[in-house]
Amino acid sequence: MTFFLDFRTDGVGGGILDEPRVLEGNGLVDPPELRHLGQTLPADRIAGREVVFVTHGFNVSRRAGVHALARLEHDLTLPQAFVFVGVLWPGDWWIPAVNYPAEAGDAVRCGRLLAKFINTSLSAAADVSLVSHSLGGRLVLETVKQLDRPAREVCVLAAAVDDDCLTSRQYDAARKNAKRISVLASKGDRVLRLAYPAGDFLSDVFFHDEDNPTGHALGYHGPHPRAEQVLHAQISGDLYDHGDYFPPSDLSQPIGKQNKPEAFISETLLGLPHAWP
Repeated sequence: MTFFLDFRTDGVGGGILDEPRVLEGNGLVDPPELRHLGQTLPADRIAGREVVFVTHGFNVSRRAGVHALARLEHDLTLPQAFVFVGVLWPGDWWIPAVNYPAEAGDAVRCGRLLAKFINTSLSAAADVSLVSHSLGGRLVLETVKQLDRPAREVCVLAAAVDDDCLTSRQYDAARKNAKRISVLASKGDRVLRLAYPAGDFLSDVFFHDEDNPTGHALGYHGPHPRAEQVLHAQISGDLYDHGDYFPPSDLSQPIGKQNKPEAFISETLLGLPHAWP
């Protein structure tokens, strides 16, 4: 059984719920078997444990997000001291890709709402950590910036945010409010190499983001400049493209990559030395 925090009004596209729904169920079957628990995580299930919020990136429907995140939880096999919570947010639309310039704003808004959720309802938890893929990096960093207590670990994979965001006014506060931020990047990521610069530029022009409209992606070559409390691991060669970090949302597709980024996430959360690259 997996916990999910659902910010979505609809299964595809749609708006953002100001008060997310807490869901629990089996995301390893299609359709997923989920039940609504209300607006808070059960206190007896999180007391004294570390709650890990894990979010998907751009262009992921509710069902696809449930499948991918449930598969990730299954692969991580975290100890009982951890509680995995998948975060579902509306970074997709009925016509893929054309909505990208607007989705950074949705990620930021959901990040602020997630911070509010954590600040008001997770006092019983021992610690909070966060993991993200792609544009979910903005959601996670926005959350950390506004937490009432430091996040223990923040792990961003293929982050679709600017490479200088952790030292600029955009997310310098997030870096200072995390005990450590671990960045996994790949120059084999064609989306971040080719599509990110154009999409980020349009997002700045039309929606006035706080970042650099001509910057490179953090998830492409890591943080520039280097920053304290930030660990950077670079995948060598062209092994990993943008969609290779999280398990496939199609349950019929096997996870074929070797040395999967799941190991990087586990090592981060367990405080183990990283074996990457």
